[in-house]
Amino acid sequence: MSANDLVTLREAGEMLRVSGNTMRRWLRLGYVPGAKPGRDWRIRRVDVEKLLEEVNDGRGSVGATEPGG
Repeated sequence: MSANDLVTLREAGEMLRVSGNTMRRWLRLGYVPGAKPGRDWRIRRVDVEKLLEEVNDGRGSVGATEPGG
């Protein structure tokens, strides 16, 4: 896999263990970078993994209203 592999909103949500609605909110608010070419969101896998690392290091909180909060 390359560093720029893309995942869907659903795949990112499963990786982070949050709902699709939470992922959509985080994407709209810019907490997670992503692109919406057409109808569906696409998120770089490395960005999801980075957020997971931050949570595991105690710098973020997956499942809260917003990452880091």
